[in-house]
Amino acid sequence: MKIINLNQNRSNLNYYISATLLEQIENNLEKNKKIILYLNKRWSFSSLVCEDCQYYYKCKNCDVSLTIHNKELKITCHICWASGNIPLACHKCHWTHLKKIWVWTKQIEDSLRNYFKKEPPSPQPSPLEEREQEYNIRKLELKSPWYIFELAKKFRTNLTESEKKLWNIIRNNKFNNLKFRRQHPIWRYIADFYIEELKLILELDWKIHNEINRKEYDLERSKLLSNYWFNIIRLKNEEILYNTESEINKILSKYILPLLQRRGLEWGVKKEARWGPNIFRFDLDAIKNKTEKQKALENLEKAQIIIATKMITTGFDFKNIGLIWVILAEQEFGFPNYNSEEKAYINLKQLIGRWNRLWEKTEILIQTFIPDNEIIKSISEKNYKQFFIDTLNERKLFNYPPFSEMITLEYRDKNKQKSIDFMINLKNKLDLISPINPPLQEGDNKSEVQIILNKESFKKFNQYFTKIILKWDNLREFLKNIKSEIYNNSNLSVIFE
Repeated sequence: MKIINLNQNRSNLNYYISATLLEQIENNLEKNKKIILYLNKRWSFSSLVCEDCQYYYKCKNCDVSLTIHNKELKITCHICWASGNIPLACHKCHWTHLKKIWVWTKQIEDSLRNYFKKEPPSPQPSPLEEREQEYNIRKLELKSPWYIFELAKKFRTNLTESEKKLWNIIRNNKFNNLKFRRQHPIWRYIADFYIEELKLILELDWKIHNEINRKEYDLERSKLLSNYWFNIIRLKNEEILYNTESEINKILSKYILPLLQRRGLEWGVKKEARWGPNIFRFDLDAIKNKTEKQKALENLEKAQIIIATKMITTGFDFKNIGLIWVILAEQEFGFPNYNSEEKAYINLKQLIGRWNRLWEKTEILIQTFIPDNEIIKSISEKNYKQFFIDTLNERKLFNYPPFSEMITLEYRDKNKQKSIDFMINLKNKLDLISPINPPLQEGDNKSEVQIILNKESFKKFNQYFTKIILKWDNLREFLKNIKSEIYNNSNLSVIFE
């Protein structure tokens, strides 16, 4: 496992894509190996880091990442809601090289698509391609006048019995997945049925077509349309009217399948619409419903480069993985929550362990702006025991579970001021009934209930949410004092940590 310092290793493509990453991607594509580019979430909170001394801005009260609010030009803690102005220089080294970190999956996908957007060499066009090009140029010559369109509309509402029967058999791509059109205008003529893909006109002839004058007209019409490379098939009315559906399908196959085969041979292998590697982004945008979920599983198998969130870490076993690359390690613990660093550790360890157990040679690299961070060092050095000890010490210092209980009271209302006023009144009541116990040990002042109110409501689903965070060693008993507010108000939620 290697750590890549993004402060020193950059590409011109994207701030979060290093030159080493592009080199590794090309090497693995040459070896026909899959590449997984991992991001914790499809988007992240914007946080701040110093490029020189690698100082990562955290809340002094809560030890969580501070979030940048660009509109207010503030840097804020989303737990205690302590905030301040966005610093102009680093608090530690006093240099001005402060970097706002905000990366998302779509941003990485677009950058890679632009990088691999190379035009293929232009081969000599095949005879069929030349014909297609010339047809598209001469297509304007076949434009029908308005009255032909109006006549075609009338014909569609007055189909003959044989036309109705055939249309029920071939409509909605039922026959060989081909798109048929009925009563289709072509210049001054109206084709009974038409397939654009094959330039095929299908005509049903009545008895009137056997008359000499009509035969000459049909012959002249066919000759004119064949100059524009249309294929014309004429079937007798009786062939459709007096045959079963299976027999009609056989008749159609007899005439149409050779055209399909000939076109396939002339056209050759169908070209890919996109030039370059197959890139697939696997996040919530890819699996909005059951159908997209099934497609996503197929795309994962075909993809050469997979840009994935933490969904990829559970339940998937891919073979032929040559490279796993964590785009930005600090994005993992940039989420403003007291246990975000532990979740980051678990996610990265699970990601690494999942492909190691397949006994394949998979290279794992981690990109970061803060390579000296203790969590990143611990993951790369596999020092799990020390990470556990440090985490417990931090939790004890900031009075987090398991050393105390932590509960969030969240009130929502469509009116912002009502939401804030309700929580202010609730906090006042909690302050009055809050027990003040003697310190547990000498110098310990954490034995009283900590009540933190956030007056800065946030909007979600057209409602304003206001929070109170409680920390103490027996909160369940304490909340019995406000059980009437909890049970009688459906807009008030209690979230246990």
